[in-house]
Amino acid sequence: KLGKPVSFFMEDEETARRRLERNLEIDSVEALLSRPTAAQALEKAEALLAAATSSAEICRLHLIVGTALNLLVRGPEALTELTAAERLQSATRLETRRRIKYQIAVAFRHSGNSPRAIQLLRQLLDELETSTATDQLLRLRVLKDLGVILIDSGSYEEANSYLLTALEWANDIGDLSALVSIYNGLGYAHRALGDLDAAVGYVQRALAMNEAVQDLTSAATMHNFLAVIAGDRGHFDAAMRHVDRAINLARASGPAYNLPHFICTKAECELKQGNVAAAQLHADEALAAAVETGNKRAAAAAKLVLSDVHRSYGDVTLGERQLKEAADIYRGLGASAELGDTYMRLSKLATESGDSRGAQRYANSAYRATKRTSALLER
Repeated sequence: KLGKPVSFFMEDEETARRRLERNLEIDSVEALLSRPTAAQALEKAEALLAAATSSAEICRLHLIVGTALNLLVRGPEALTELTAAERLQSATRLETRRRIKYQIAVAFRHSGNSPRAIQLLRQLLDELETSTATDQLLRLRVLKDLGVILIDSGSYEEANSYLLTALEWANDIGDLSALVSIYNGLGYAHRALGDLDAAVGYVQRALAMNEAVQDLTSAATMHNFLAVIAGDRGHFDAAMRHVDRAINLARASGPAYNLPHFICTKAECELKQGNVAAAQLHADEALAAAVETGNKRAAAAAKLVLSDVHRSYGDVTLGERQLKEAADIYRGLGASAELGDTYMRLSKLATESGDSRGAQRYANSAYRATKRTSALLER
């Protein structure tokens, strides 16, 4: 009656079946988006992307690939994929467009552009808080990541407030992975604010909770942080146990991006113990690994250690050059706290060399780097 052959109806049914199977396959890849299975998700999503045809499907797969790359801390590559997804986002739902924006912010952080990441996350948080249909899980992630990135930038009090708000949401939702990250972030913030006991308490709570999550990457990060605190207190045996645990976990489970941070922590502890030769060996190793993985923050930290090493050998000129190179990196990252500390080291070095003008200039630069905007009018 319709004037159509039987094959016409069979083809429609076959097309619908293939579409359903493909959607289920993409759903199964999306379910792999966690740190332990990110590499597997990346491989499968890239294969599906090669055969994708519709704009909506291509956009979704670029988002999955970008998210997997973010989990593997490969920021520049993630940014390329997410920019491609952003160009096609008009064919997707509002929820997907917000996820793209969130992942782009994370990719900017992993690419060393914290100011841009903070700007995007603030914009997204405003959208979520004024929306009638709030995505609670995304809001939690935005609050958590804002807190973490603000720690990177040296805004510890503000970071603490975001993390405490995120903590309330995570407890309500029951998101264990988020709670691990939040407690770890609170530990970093409290250490920066001078409360080492609170810092240790938060990180130990995060480690205990991580037993259920089994996130080896988070475990490595927390052991490294406990090594830093033990080093602060002069407990070098404990520091070495924790940092060696972090290094072993990072080498076994990745991502490679984190490894230079941990090796640099070991070098710092060795330097504090007076083991200059070992400190130089590990600082050089950390710097090489940081350059290889594009980890600028770890590269700057390694240069600080090498500066102290060279000065202990009497090579003040090389030590000063390493400090200036570290300052340039921190300035580009927007890491105000580390930048201020580096300038103060340069100021001290200038004082020791009898350069009072240089010392004052660097001290002024340190003040400007760490100055917080006041609510009072300037006079």
